[in-house]
Amino acid sequence: MSQESKTPLSDNKALSGTVSAIAVIDLARELLQRDVLTQAQLEEALDVSSLAYCQQLQQGEDISEVLTQRLPEQQLIQLWLLADKTGDKNLGWNIGSQVVIPAQGILAHWIRHCQTLEQAFLTFVKHVHLLNASEGWQVERSSSYIELSFHYPAEKAYPHIAVQRSLASIKSWGEYLSGDDLQVSALFLTVNTNDVDAELIERIFQCPVYYNQLINKIQLALSEIQKPLVQANALIAELVSQQALSCDTSIEKTLAQQIWDLFERDIQSYSQINLTAEKLNMSRATLYRRLKAQQTSFSDLLEKYRYQLWEGLVAAKGEEGSDNVRMSELLGFNDPSSFYKARKRWLKTQAG
Repeated sequence: MSQESKTPLSDNKALSGTVSAIAVIDLARELLQRDVLTQAQLEEALDVSSLAYCQQLQQGEDISEVLTQRLPEQQLIQLWLLADKTGDKNLGWNIGSQVVIPAQGILAHWIRHCQTLEQAFLTFVKHVHLLNASEGWQVERSSSYIELSFHYPAEKAYPHIAVQRSLASIKSWGEYLSGDDLQVSALFLTVNTNDVDAELIERIFQCPVYYNQLINKIQLALSEIQKPLVQANALIAELVSQQALSCDTSIEKTLAQQIWDLFERDIQSYSQINLTAEKLNMSRATLYRRLKAQQTSFSDLLEKYRYQLWEGLVAAKGEEGSDNVRMSELLGFNDPSSFYKARKRWLKTQAG
């Protein structure tokens, strides 16, 4: 393909490590509804609130309150890995071929009000970090075609069925947005024919399919992407875009700050992980797992908070003038001996 213009991959780093909550919740619903995973497996992979939203979505209830929420990317990867173990090599194609109207995140609401398919695709690629920053989409445009190539970073360990789902979604979403059949000119896949159901793929895309390619890619004629969208509305698109770009999308900051706020409210009580987890409406295991995915832990946060508070108290009263028993209580230790051990560590830290 002779390249004339190229839209680069989204380079947003701020959302690295998190994905749209809708992406996780909808995939969980799909896997449960298709009997790919059991309820017990979902309970192992997700937190309590995500499971509740999954059930609400399955029952057709409104879950719009999670529109801008984020979840750890590892939860999404874990679901895909569990699904991949079932051996259904067509799972991703089948999931991606359907559009679930209630399961639309903030980015989906944005692109559906664009003017044309091309504008929708370009908006999606530029802001895909709102969905999942690991989705490596790139657009190349020539005088005749537009090509959308896709990959996941190898280190993220997404199975091929996740790639299938993303590729199939381009066709299904293109048809949903335009209200018309989307004629794909060609499909390029990195896998070989022995690893896929070639007949199913050709039935879905209805175009020539090329295997053993260097990159996964969908080719569309320019006439196809110029189609107007059924729900095109420039005013709504602008309003949704403002909401999308201004929303707080950092779960790492939110979870850590919630825990920190609890420490400041009552360090004696919330220095106990069970009480903290209960206050945050999640199990101790879920709290541990989510903090681990963010490369921290409850004990690390507690240690940092206590150290900073101790430094402030010492600065105010002086080391010699501090009542160690009272200091132990203020820092939320159960007994003075635990405080003495922590104080010894902190003094070493200050000494360098």
